[in-house]
Amino acid sequence: MDNFHFAILSLFFLFFLVYRARKLRPSLKVIVMSATLDVDKFSHFFDDCPVFSIPGRVFDVEIFYAKKMKFSALKSTYLQRAVDTCLHVHLNESPGDM
Repeated sequence: MDNFHFAILSLFFLFFLVYRARKLRPSLKVIVMSATLDVDKFSHFFDDCPVFSIPGRVFDVEIFYAKKMKFSALKSTYLQRAVDTCLHVHLNESPGDM
């Protein structure tokens, strides 16, 4: 899972459920990958779980914020806005950006 910099309520709820599932089933393994995640805070939240750093190319990550909208409107259009953004980047940016 990526894009932890999008602090949306459903993401927080998902990780609360994952946290609870790990407590009920200790054999559960969860792998999270992100270029922007604060790994120390995340590891601490999950009881100091191990962190693996995989070397490779590092690309700058640009964060674009949506215009101010009511949460209910943003939630209902989130998927469409994500698709529109992907198409815009694919069509207008240099190869490799998507």
